[in-house]
Amino acid sequence: MNVGCPVAAILYGISRGPVMLYNGQEVGEPGAGREGFGGDDARTSIFDYWSMPELVKWNNDHTYDGAGLSEEQRSLRSFYERLLRCIGAPAFRAGSLHLLNESNRNNPAYGRLPNEQPSGYWLYSFLRFDRETRQRFLAVVNLNHAATMKDVRVILNQEALAFLDLGKLDATMPLFLTERLAAPESFTATFLLREASDSGLRIGDIPPLTPLYLEFNAESPGTLEI
Repeated sequence: MNVGCPVAAILYGISRGPVMLYNGQEVGEPGAGREGFGGDDARTSIFDYWSMPELVKWNNDHTYDGAGLSEEQRSLRSFYERLLRCIGAPAFRAGSLHLLNESNRNNPAYGRLPNEQPSGYWLYSFLRFDRETRQRFLAVVNLNHAATMKDVRVILNQEALAFLDLGKLDATMPLFLTERLAAPESFTATFLLREASDSGLRIGDIPPLTPLYLEFNAESPGTLEI
């Protein structure tokens, strides 16, 4: 059910355009069962008047309180609420994109599993930056369904720092990172600017199928601006 979370965090996070959330996607609607003309085709029928059993649990006899959902479904719906809130922030809504996998190919701490080369097969990361509001985000996503990526570090080379408009600042300037997608926000850290291009930003362990949206701030941790 949660396999779509990391994929959605990437697809929704790399574009400034509108996103599509399929009807029932937020509660894990599988499209299972035989449905009129559509048959049992693992899709919700578009040819028949039909209901979606998992979405019906959210409707809960027109009370729309989700009382019929499982805890896993409630958690999934909560994730999509937080994701949509995040991508409404200026860095995603109006900002530019910079991809990081290519510059971390030779970084052994970039989610590399044993006997894998180069890095980045299971890990995907990118930056978003809105020049007008100065809002910066680092997205890091573990796409592996079983393995926790241990002690992840993401290197921001000079090109990435220039993209963030940080390349000419004092190397001893502190950077604050706050995770905005988790529930509750579970990751805050402080780094020196020089660490970003030297040893990399230490993200720590990332569980399977987990996306992180880390907001940069060069002054204080701050709050998410929508």
